[in-house]
Amino acid sequence: MVIISAPKGKDDTVTYATVQAPSNRGIVIWGNLNNGSSGGGVFNLSGELIGIVVSGSGYDKAFLVIPINDIRKAL
Repeated sequence: MVIISAPKGKDDTVTYATVQAPSNRGIVIWGNLNNGSSGGGVFNLSGELIGIVVSGSGYDKAFLVIPINDIRKAL
């Protein structure tokens, strides 16, 4: 998957990540992201939005993603 975000004020940062594990709160991904990546879009390799980064540890590079289908239900 590909994450597009603006960590620490950097514009249009693109990072690749992989699914680490499903979680009862979302999807845990692993990648070279920064804590400022929260709010970034997570896309599959076909360019479809699949979720939004909501939090991360910053230390072990594990981040929580809320699936886009869950976000749509809440809107």
